[in-house]
Amino acid sequence: MRNNYRKSEKYKAHAKNESSYNYSGDIRTYDNGRGRTSHRAIVRFVKLLDVIMVSTPFILAWAMYYSHKVFRVDFYRKGNWLVITLFIIVYYMFSHLYQGYTVHISRISELIYAQTLGVIITDGIMFIIMWLLIRRVPNILVML
Repeated sequence: MRNNYRKSEKYKAHAKNESSYNYSGDIRTYDNGRGRTSHRAIVRFVKLLDVIMVSTPFILAWAMYYSHKVFRVDFYRKGNWLVITLFIIVYYMFSHLYQGYTVHISRISELIYAQTLGVIITDGIMFIIMWLLIRRVPNILVML
């Protein structure tokens, strides 16, 4: 009896198209025609744009002021790229830790708080790193 129920028309109609989405290969497509992959691409682009916009002032401050103050030895290109990459990674980690990229489920005030907290903590860590590289207290006004 159970096998007959599974193969019945009622079960086939229910299993065929009652879900909110259909699988089309590896891509999940919704009934309204909008794919989830396009949403993910947009969110990733917004994350990348956020990291670029926040990192740009630090990159400019490092390139124009702090990199020339390093004790005795210039970093040349590799060291400058390393410091910039370190800032980007630390900022992304703290911003992600405080849920600064949950655009679809958070309020705007929560996103602003998380992003601001990520920037402040990252700037503090980078200030300590620059202090160690320069071997004296760097001017904090340049970072503001």
